[in-house]
Amino acid sequence: MPTINRIRILNFSYNNNTRHILDESFNFHGGENVLLNLANGGGKSVLVQLFLQPVVPGIKIQGRRISGFFHRQKQPTFILLEWKLDEGGGYLLTGMALIPAEAAGGEEGKGKIRYFTFTCKYNGGNAFDIEHIPLAEKQGNLLHLLSFREARDLMREKQQKDPYLFAYFPEEDGADYGRHLAQYGIVQGEWRNVIAKINDNEGGIEEIFQKYKTSSQLLDEWIIKNIEKSMYREKAELHRLEEMLEKLVQEVTENESYILEKALFSEFLAVYGKQSEELANFLQHLEEQKNLAEKLAALSAYLTAQLEAFQDKKAENELAKDKARREEQRIELEDRSHSYLQKKTKYEAALELLGTVENRLKDTEGSLEQAQMAEKIQQAARLLGEIRRKEAKLSGIEESLAAEKANYDKDQRIGELEYSLKNLLEKELTYLREKELSWQAEKQAGESNLQQVEDDLQANAQKKSSVDSQKGQLTERKNQMEKEAANTLQKLGLSLRRNLLGELNPAEVEQAKSNLAKALAALEQEENLLAAEQAANAQERRELETDIQQCQARQAEEMMQLQNIKRDILEYEQLEAEAKEILTRYDLESALLFQPTRLAAAFKQKIQALAGSVEQAGLRWHDAQENLLSLKNGRLHVPAELVTLFSDLDISYDTGETYLRGLPADLCQKMLQNNPLLPYAFILSRSEIARVAEAMENLTRKENLNQKESLNQKENLIQQENLTLKRVIPFISYEDLNVEMESSGRMVQTNQGITLACFYEGRIFAPDSLEKLIAELEQKSSQALEQREHYREEHRRTVADQATCARFAYAADYRYNLGLKENAAEEKLAELDRQVMEAEIKRSTLLIRQEEISDLLKENQSKQLPAQSRIESFQEFLEKEPAYQLCRRELSGVLDESKALEIRRIKLDEQRNILQKELSTVRYALRDNERQQLDVQRQYELYQKAPQTKLVEGTIEELTERLRVVRDTYTAGIRELETQKQDLQGDIRQKGTELSNLHLQEEAYATVRYEAEKAGRLREEISGLEKLVKELQVDLRTAIAKEASAKAVLDSALDEVKRLGYENPLPPEEISGDFSGRRKLVRIQQKELDKESLALQTQSTLYEKLKSQVAQTMDFQGIKAAKGFVPEQDLEAQTK
Repeated sequence: MPTINRIRILNFSYNNNTRHILDESFNFHGGENVLLNLANGGGKSVLVQLFLQPVVPGIKIQGRRISGFFHRQKQPTFILLEWKLDEGGGYLLTGMALIPAEAAGGEEGKGKIRYFTFTCKYNGGNAFDIEHIPLAEKQGNLLHLLSFREARDLMREKQQKDPYLFAYFPEEDGADYGRHLAQYGIVQGEWRNVIAKINDNEGGIEEIFQKYKTSSQLLDEWIIKNIEKSMYREKAELHRLEEMLEKLVQEVTENESYILEKALFSEFLAVYGKQSEELANFLQHLEEQKNLAEKLAALSAYLTAQLEAFQDKKAENELAKDKARREEQRIELEDRSHSYLQKKTKYEAALELLGTVENRLKDTEGSLEQAQMAEKIQQAARLLGEIRRKEAKLSGIEESLAAEKANYDKDQRIGELEYSLKNLLEKELTYLREKELSWQAEKQAGESNLQQVEDDLQANAQKKSSVDSQKGQLTERKNQMEKEAANTLQKLGLSLRRNLLGELNPAEVEQAKSNLAKALAALEQEENLLAAEQAANAQERRELETDIQQCQARQAEEMMQLQNIKRDILEYEQLEAEAKEILTRYDLESALLFQPTRLAAAFKQKIQALAGSVEQAGLRWHDAQENLLSLKNGRLHVPAELVTLFSDLDISYDTGETYLRGLPADLCQKMLQNNPLLPYAFILSRSEIARVAEAMENLTRKENLNQKESLNQKENLIQQENLTLKRVIPFISYEDLNVEMESSGRMVQTNQGITLACFYEGRIFAPDSLEKLIAELEQKSSQALEQREHYREEHRRTVADQATCARFAYAADYRYNLGLKENAAEEKLAELDRQVMEAEIKRSTLLIRQEEISDLLKENQSKQLPAQSRIESFQEFLEKEPAYQLCRRELSGVLDESKALEIRRIKLDEQRNILQKELSTVRYALRDNERQQLDVQRQYELYQKAPQTKLVEGTIEELTERLRVVRDTYTAGIRELETQKQDLQGDIRQKGTELSNLHLQEEAYATVRYEAEKAGRLREEISGLEKLVKELQVDLRTAIAKEASAKAVLDSALDEVKRLGYENPLPPEEISGDFSGRRKLVRIQQKELDKESLALQTQSTLYEKLKSQVAQTMDFQGIKAAKGFVPEQDLEAQTK
């Protein structure tokens, strides 16, 4: 019978809601006894009644209904009992939920409750065990209970999911619930008729054991009745116990020969049973060996298949390792190619920088040469001007000398000089005006060019602004698209690399697309496999359920047989113990139990002896009672029969006893001495004596009775016809009381020689002695009564003991045969239990696997939608890729355009600067021309009215100086003029030498006017250009060094590429980034592949070893492999 392991109560109030159990558990520690130590009125009976509800719903204790505790309650109460099943059968949870009918939404009146019950079987920790069943959830300091409806729905759903281990019973299925509990040995009748009665009042257990004092009463009235009620509920089985008892009686009545034959057959059956068991064990071992051979064959096939799979995996592993090595080499090639391209970019930048520096240096040197040439021209113009001034001065001196030497007409000479000056000034004005027009045209062209350059700069700036705006938009769009793409790839868990041009690797894209499709296909395939496994699992569980039901049916039959055997053994042992105790009590040998004839004779002798003792004690008691009554009535020494006769005949009399007791003591003693017969005599009148004589005579003639006599007379005669007295009764008339008899003490002699012994009780005639006599008689009566009751009880007990021993009508080997049957039944039950347990374990495994499959299916279905979504997201990502590439190309074009515009701006800036400088030079020349025109105009106005005359050769400066000299007073001497002439000629020669040293053609500077300001500017420009040239020369040397270094690094990078066996590096579109991350992933993959290779090698070695061991163990020729063979996780342990 299962025992209570734990009890848990949720949400129960009692004692007028002064006690509230929120969530409390009671641990019985595997079925041990538990003491609930509460004060009087503390609710012990309430808790017991509550504990009984899941076993017997609605059971009353002390006349109290369980519904009385649910008046104001709105939330349900849950009562959970966890049972520990017999023989390691696990645990059974029986639970009950109760709630007032009005709170459950029912239409019943107040004071009623609604409930449902449920059970759950498990072997260990379980989501629905007593501790973890989801009926309540603790949220902080609050306990949240499921509502009655929620709990009911939860139980229904659990039953649908797991109908083999979980059962739900609504209130109307109480009978089914009782039958369900009986399957686990929990019989409601026992709890209702025994346990509930014991707890129904304070002295319940004492009342039970007062009622059933003996073991037979306890067995017959309590245990057997309840077992019979629980075992034989069906009509067809109501009389099985009676039939068994009838058969038992028949066996008792069997004769000795039949018993001997039965013993012989029992011995044969024992030997046959033993041999059958050995044969069954042999067949079982043979079957086990066959099963083992099939399993070994299946194991061998499994090992062969696994070894082949290992070889395939090894080949795949080697291919994967080779691919990883190629991938690592490819990454290295891409890394070195990328490094080469970076260094090539640097080299090209260095080369471009070198070209730029060289061009700038060349341009600067050209500008420097131009400035230096312009400076030389200015120097030549200055020297030429000085020479011309000195020559003019020399001409003046010569003129002075000529004037001094020749006496010329001064007025004529002045006129010629003035007319010549007029003519030259007119020519100079014309030249200057023509020059002005040329400068104006050059200025206009310069301004037009400058304006064009300014317009170009403005247009370039506007276009640059538009391009920059477009660049910003494209950059933002590109960044946004890259961010979206990165987010998409991150969500998809993909890592796609782009080459230096931003293009995706088509192989990687196809691989990613294939992986996503394969992932979805794998999920769909997994779903199909899981669905197939689920169907196979369900079919196998149905088959297991059928097997379990069949085994359980066989178990029930075997269990009933075993219970019958155990009950027979218990009855036998109890009856044997009781009979042996009886035999021991009567000092009889125990061997007499199996000799009923001798035992019956022994009991008969004892019963007869006890019956005689009872009779003797009864007579003694009767005599004592009669003596007491007779003593009180004065009839101690007279027979009662005569008293009755005299009363019937209405005869008046006195007894001698009463007569003497009425006399004084001395007279009484005197009369006793005179007539010792007086205590035994009736004292009557003589007429009454005559009537007595007549009545006695009538007894002899009863057959001649007249038909006219009265009915009373008939009856009296009929009653008197059996009157027989065992002693002689003297009748004495009142008249003869004084007659003296011859006596000697108590001996009386008659005249006829007869002596009468009169041993009367003399104490009755003395008042003091009479009281003692009465006390003595009462004591004798009490002792006789006690002895009679004692002997009567001993007689009854002996008779009962005889009946008990008579019920022990068993053969001597009956207990041995029962033991054999019990062992056989237990072995069969153990085998069935093992089969059921194995099936239950397998079913539990299948159920667990079913739950796993359900979870895996849910997980698979939850994964399929994201997998499909990933494919769609990836497709959307690929659809956006052309737009991204277009954006990149547009951005690249915009960047190139922006760069070109920037270069154009620089060039336009340089061109503007040149034009501004040239325009500044032209403007300066115009201002200088205007100044010169003003000077020439002022001079012309001086000579404008000069008459036409002979022209004098010379320049304006020479003629002006001559005219000045002519006009001045000739005061200096010719010597001084000669000295001056010589000095001037020396200066002219020196200046001519300096001019010739400039190595310029005369036409380069003949028409150039020397300008000091311009010469200063040129000097400053030359200084700046020389400084810039020096700086550019330093930059050139640096650029040359950088170009050489970059070239060496580039050559080294190319050598690194060639070391990998490639002549040329990869182009940018074939290069992906993230080399360290990819290299790290490849190395991790290689390590995993190496580890997998080692594991495969180790497992292959183990499987080869196991296969060799299996092959050496058995020859599998003609042996079929076991179906459904599932290897254990530890194959090595499985094969031991």
